[in-house]
Amino acid sequence: MAQAIKQKRQSRNEAYAANEETNDRVQIDQLNQIEPTDWNQLSSLLQELENAVNELNDSNRKYENPLIHSILSRIMEQVYNMKIVYSFRWQDWDEGRWLASFPDFNFCLLSPLELSKFTTAIARKDRFDPYYWTDSFADGMMQKILAALIAKYQRQ
Repeated sequence: MAQAIKQKRQSRNEAYAANEETNDRVQIDQLNQIEPTDWNQLSSLLQELENAVNELNDSNRKYENPLIHSILSRIMEQVYNMKIVYSFRWQDWDEGRWLASFPDFNFCLLSPLELSKFTTAIARKDRFDPYYWTDSFADGMMQKILAALIAKYQRQ
């Protein structure tokens, strides 16, 4: 009985791995098809966010500002519209959690797929922790992730 359960679990894990691999290949193709105008729009939104944050005087509460929330919502909408957020088992992505634990990590070293995984994990976790998206911008991580992703695709 225990052997049958172990085999079933192994078979299920192999199926998950094959599905993840397929999803990753599809996502790479999707990222390669995003139009330059979409990357430019995302870049403009990040610049708008930076400008708005720099104009606010109350540094402790900048990310509670309604204007900032509006821009963050538009950024989230843009990454979903561009299909940067995709289907993968983000909650099991231990590598991402480990990399995110280094505050000065250079996200430019990652592949577009890995950057897409970070964006997905943060956007999806926000569904369970409604401040996660905002917090990822407040600590600067999300700007670094999106800037690294934009740099890989944006054409001047």
